[in-house]
Amino acid sequence: MNEQRASRTSTNSNGFTIVELLIVIVVIAILAAITIVAYTGIQERARASTVQNDVAQAVRQIEINKTTAGTDTYPTTLPSTVTASEGVQLTYSYDPVINRYCVTATNNGISYYASTSKPSANEGTCSDNSRIVGWWPFNGNAQDISEVGHDANVIGAILSTGQSGVADTAYYFDGVDDSVRPMSELPEADDLFATTGVSWTTTAWFKYEPRTGDADIVLGRGGGTGTSATYGLFIEGGGLRAVLRGNTTLIQSSIDDQWHFVAVTWDGTTARGYFDANSPVTLGVNSAGLQNTNFTVGATNNGSNNASTRSFLGSIDDVRVYSRAISADELTFMYEQGAE
Repeated sequence: MNEQRASRTSTNSNGFTIVELLIVIVVIAILAAITIVAYTGIQERARASTVQNDVAQAVRQIEINKTTAGTDTYPTTLPSTVTASEGVQLTYSYDPVINRYCVTATNNGISYYASTSKPSANEGTCSDNSRIVGWWPFNGNAQDISEVGHDANVIGAILSTGQSGVADTAYYFDGVDDSVRPMSELPEADDLFATTGVSWTTTAWFKYEPRTGDADIVLGRGGGTGTSATYGLFIEGGGLRAVLRGNTTLIQSSIDDQWHFVAVTWDGTTARGYFDANSPVTLGVNSAGLQNTNFTVGATNNGSNNASTRSFLGSIDDVRVYSRAISADELTFMYEQGAE
């Protein structure tokens, strides 16, 4: 009997207690977690490397395709010589209006892209901003930060506090002869409402100082606000209006002295005007001829001397031109985000 008790006691003393077993399990779990994290990191780095290589390969083939075709334009679709690695999805977009491409490679949530102006692999995807053909945030200057590069001349206007409340992030116009005008022509904007039916959007933030008298131009091209105007956004009679190839439509009946967001879209068939987050207004479009004057902010180029007339009184911030019709949801998001 004593020998059996001793044997059992010896066996128990050589085993593990519940606490010891729990400690071992916890240690194993920690080691397993560290191993999984390390392995996951290795996998992600491998996927990122594969995706970057696929983007680089696509760019090479795109450039070869352009050279082989003997033209200065990029292919409208991704060349058939481009092959994606296993698990990689390639997407390609091309905008013939500005001759710009963008290609994205994605693998399990990891994405890199390259475009005409950024031919090296960049983390992220081709956003719809790849179809932005003019973007003047007015952050200390009038440079165009889009891929197109239509930097602007500032004529009289001075830097002021922008919609974000930050100093020197907008331009103030004196209501007499100030304007901001791209130094090179903006053919993408000049095609607005042309017979080709090209899609188009322009957006801006403005803060108006109400007054009586002549129309105050927010932005536009050619002919002021009358029947010969190509297009424009202006304030007259206290309301915000759009004139599109000679047809004027009221967008908002009353404008105060606060910051507001405005947008006009054209999808090739229908034009719409947006004020802040309000529902869109369908805009009339006539068939007036396109005027030979450049896109201008804060005034209109009127006449052969391109003099600034109908200058805006107040501040303008974050002006953009897109070669596509921005959706209502996207415009609401832009409004909620505020000026850049």
